[in-house]
Amino acid sequence: LDRSAKVEEIRAGEDAIADVLGERPVGFRTPSGDVDQETLSILREREYLYDSSVIPSPLMIWTFMLYGKLFIQREDYNLGEFWSVLAPPWPYVPSPGKLYRPADAGESAGPRTLVEIPFSALPGLRIPFYATLMRMLPPRAFDAAVRLHGTRRPILHMLFHLIDLYDMEGSPLGEAMRRAPGLSVPHSRRQAFVAHAFERMSRQGEAVALREVAQQFLAARSGVA
Repeated sequence: LDRSAKVEEIRAGEDAIADVLGERPVGFRTPSGDVDQETLSILREREYLYDSSVIPSPLMIWTFMLYGKLFIQREDYNLGEFWSVLAPPWPYVPSPGKLYRPADAGESAGPRTLVEIPFSALPGLRIPFYATLMRMLPPRAFDAAVRLHGTRRPILHMLFHLIDLYDMEGSPLGEAMRRAPGLSVPHSRRQAFVAHAFERMSRQGEAVALREVAQQFLAARSGVA
């Protein structure tokens, strides 16, 4: 999309969310994590507090780009900028030059600071906490991943998707999912995984809204107690 089309999509999304919730959103996530500097500049202009689109994982981005070519069969299927996988797996302010690089203290990307809150990833291989991927593992493997992530990192941020909860049996989309590896899972199993993931993570930490995560990060960055 060109810039004007992006602005219109974001504006329409804001209106739809505000109509349901009664307040305007302050956070944003692009479809499939396909974010770029232009999108971030639009969010700053519209006074968003944070974006949460970056997936700092070569396994996720580069493998799923190939997955999209093979199974989704769309030439323009994308999961973000190619080098976004180099981003830190915790909150940061993106550099105006490179999306994946945290801005220096004196560097400014515009009149308003926008916090990027990427999805968490395991150290080393950078396996992302992405429900569709983690659901393919046994529950004990997910529990081990949570332990390995540990509590010393600022945040454990896991991505869930509507397909993790919604029963699409008998619909055209449900039939299409049957042909896609990792998605052809019974609704009951998807629900069971979500329940297990929430229970396991709640034993290790406190659930906090991303709005609060962004506010706390900005306060710490500016030196406010």
